[in-house]
Amino acid sequence: MNSAAYVGDGVAEDVNLPNPEARTVPRGKGGQSVRRGRSARNFDKFRVGDGEPNSPARPPPGRVFASIGETEGRTCLFAHFRLETRMTEKQRFENQTAIVTGGADGIGKAIARRLAEEGAEVTIFDISLEKGEATVGEFAEAGLRLNLEIVDIAEEASVQAGINAVVGGNATGRLSVMVNCAAIVGPTARPITEVTVEEFDLETAINLRGTFLMTKHAILAMQPHDYGRILNFASIAGKEGNAGMSPYSSTKAGVIGLVKSAGKEFAESGITINAIAPAVIRTAMVDSVHPDQVKYMTDKIPMKRCGTLDEAAAASCWIVSPEASFCTGVTFDLSGGRAVY
Repeated sequence: MNSAAYVGDGVAEDVNLPNPEARTVPRGKGGQSVRRGRSARNFDKFRVGDGEPNSPARPPPGRVFASIGETEGRTCLFAHFRLETRMTEKQRFENQTAIVTGGADGIGKAIARRLAEEGAEVTIFDISLEKGEATVGEFAEAGLRLNLEIVDIAEEASVQAGINAVVGGNATGRLSVMVNCAAIVGPTARPITEVTVEEFDLETAINLRGTFLMTKHAILAMQPHDYGRILNFASIAGKEGNAGMSPYSSTKAGVIGLVKSAGKEFAESGITINAIAPAVIRTAMVDSVHPDQVKYMTDKIPMKRCGTLDEAAAASCWIVSPEASFCTGVTFDLSGGRAVY
């Protein structure tokens, strides 16, 4: 008896076997064959990827190939494994277009780099031409393409123009990913009684209105294609409140509330809208904060350290990947154990 079938997740499909016990084929290491139910010894005659005996074609990437053959007069099921068992991270954002605000430095820059390394066409939005051009040059030296738009996220016309430039400037005519990192810290180590209205309004304009505008116009750009990933940066301060940082804490709490609402509003659209709430991540922005304030925040982290840019980028890129398809309206924790809710 000779027959062949493709199998996935370790279970043979549509194979004519005399023994039901031979239907389950556990995965093994790349290039190896495994057996169940019957004795088999001659595995060398099967070669992975070159068109196995009894095979109508080369097995597709990421699949297991099974064949039925005669060995020592017995019918056996052989499974052959190709090395490409899953889509690699390098491919996650292939043919996708991404925007990262605040992408000229800090967390935004780290996320932009990882997205570009994994195949995305990335545009950073930043208000600083000097920093933006320096980052574009740095990426180019590393062999990565990066686009720059000078955008003030607190101004709707600027946001609309930036997004239109991205959508109109790529071959797909679409926006797949938007990560909003742009923010300011504002007053630190000062009680609310010492914060001016002007300081509070400036922080609200960038951190909260900017989040509103980027989310709103990213959704509008994604809706025609029924797909999108939006990630807004909140903060542990938005969950718990940091003494001495009332403007920052209140705006980041607003980001969390906005994501909860918008995520539910578009839950059936194919567009996911989430937030991430980091504790202290070592960036230039954190370096500008009063040392006493940094110590106050770090002491509250059970791991007793700052997070790293690589950790922030890794978590963020999963959230905006196709893999995170059942998560929306959520604020993910990135706090070294400080917040577990």
